[in-house]
Amino acid sequence: WLSALTAPFAADPRTGCVTGLILPARLTTPAQVLLESHGGFAKGFAPRLYDPAAPPADQPLFPFTAGSFGSGANMAFRVSALRAVGGFDPATGTGTPARGGDDLYAFVRILTAGHRLRYTPDALVWHHHRETWQDLRNQAYGYGAGLTAYLTAVLCRHPALLPALLARLPRGLAHARAITAHRETSAAGVPGAHGTYEHPWPRTLSRLERRGMLYGPVGYARARWGIR
Repeated sequence: WLSALTAPFAADPRTGCVTGLILPARLTTPAQVLLESHGGFAKGFAPRLYDPAAPPADQPLFPFTAGSFGSGANMAFRVSALRAVGGFDPATGTGTPARGGDDLYAFVRILTAGHRLRYTPDALVWHHHRETWQDLRNQAYGYGAGLTAYLTAVLCRHPALLPALLARLPRGLAHARAITAHRETSAAGVPGAHGTYEHPWPRTLSRLERRGMLYGPVGYARARWGIR
C-alpha cells in the first residue's frame, strides 16, 4: 500500500497529492450496503491523473468536484506542496462544527496551486463502513455539510478563486441536486458501479444531505470563530 501510494511522487515531481482505492471491509448491514450503493469511497479501478494545465473534459466543474479525486481515508501529499498552500484548514474536518471537508479543501488547494493529483487504485485500503442506520444518517448529513463547508473555506481563504467558482455555479447546483437525489429501491438493491448514482438512496437520507449542505457555511463560520 505505502509503496503504491508514494511511487507517483518519485515518478513525477509535479505531483502534489496521491489518493488510492478504498473498498468496503464488510457489507453485512443495510446501512453499509446503502453507503456503498451511493458511491462509497472508491473512485474506480483505473489510474487517473488530474492536471490543472489540462482540465479533464468529463468534469466541467473541475477542480471543485473534489469528491471525485479521492478521500482522506487514503491520501498522501508532497510535504513542500502542502506547506506552500498553507496546509489543511483547521476549521474543516469531522471533529469540527463544519462536519468535514478537510480532505476536499486540501485537494482543491493543491490543484489550484498548479500541482498534479494522481489517483492510483494500486494503493488499496479496506474501510469499515458505519454499521447502524443512525450512523448512516449522521454520515449523510456530514457529507452535505462538509461539501459546502470546504467550498466556503476555499472562498474565505482564497477569494481570488471566486470568479472561477461563480462561473461553475449553475452546473454545480445541478450536480449537487443529482448526487443527493432520492432514488427508489431497485430490483437488485445491491451496490453497483461507483459514481453512477443509479442505486437506492432513501428520501430521508437525501433530505439530510441537502440540509447538511445548507448548514455547511454556518458550521464553517462556527468553527472559524471557535479557533479564533
